[in-house]
Amino acid sequence: MAAATTPVKSYANKLYYCLAGIGGTPTWVEITEAENVTVTHTFGESDVTTRGAGGVKQSEPVLQEITIEFNVPYLPGSMHFLALQGAAFARSLVGIAAMSDDIANDGAEGVWADCKIFGMPFDEPIDKHVDIKITLKPCYSTNAATWQTTSA
Repeated sequence: MAAATTPVKSYANKLYYCLAGIGGTPTWVEITEAENVTVTHTFGESDVTTRGAGGVKQSEPVLQEITIEFNVPYLPGSMHFLALQGAAFARSLVGIAAMSDDIANDGAEGVWADCKIFGMPFDEPIDKHVDIKITLKPCYSTNAATWQTTSA
């Protein structure tokens, strides 16, 4: 099974986390410092070629992969950074909602998933502030990742 090569990316305007995960009624906290939020959806690929395909390879999409990436400026003492850093080092799950608009607004939509942090590299350019690029992916959870549309 090969991974699909063309990811579908959607830009999220608002990013939220809940340290308790997405189950029940999450208490969302907005990551106000989040910049360049990208949600990437890709699908694995399964070869389903049959002899009747006339020598043409046939494929079907299989497992969906979701990656949520964003940058935050390194702000020592930031409650959002400390919460995410703590979850990363503890390898604990974090509920994430990457939404098109404020989560309290009617019609905001986006992906909700229980995730773990897979990367937090620091970027220290000489001419601007220190950035941290955070990469999250859905993890083992009793709550499946889902696309949500809010209703007020």
